[in-house]
Order: sequence, then C-alpha cells, then structure tokens
Amino acid sequence: DFTNYTADGFNWDEQIRLSKVARKLLERGVYVMISNSAVEKIRKLYQGFKIDQIETMRAVNSKAIRRKGWKEFIIFGKANY
Repeated sequence: DFTNYTADGFNWDEQIRLSKVARKLLERGVYVMISNSAVEKIRKLYQGFKIDQIETMRAVNSKAIRRKGWKEFIIFGKANY
C-alpha cells in the first residue's frame, strides 16, 4: 500500500503525477531514481523504465517481532535508456 506516507495520503492521481514528472525529467536529460511499492499497477505506470525489485525490512513498529519484510521497486531512468 503506497497511501500512508503523508498525513493526507498519497493517492493514485499523485502516483500518476509523479510518473509524469519523472518522464519530463528524462526528456530534459535528468537521471531519475524512485522507490515505490512493488505492485503491478506501479510496474505498468513506469513501463519503459528499468525496474528492480528489492526486499526491505520495515522498522516502524515499536515491537521488533511485528516488523516485517516488504517488497519494493527501485525505478531507474536516464535519457536514451
């Protein structure tokens, strides 16, 4: 779930906006790297980018036993990729 990063959430429209900004930056020759949730909607949204999936550990729970692994995408882009 990628909606809980801010008090107001981060909805799908904002995800689309982020991907558009990333594409505009690429057009200007800027290298781009984004970390995002490893869900199929995100993979499709960033089609054409290099996407690696990594395993992470979430350490935001006060009880260590409740901390769990998570899958995340690292999305890379550069001009003429």
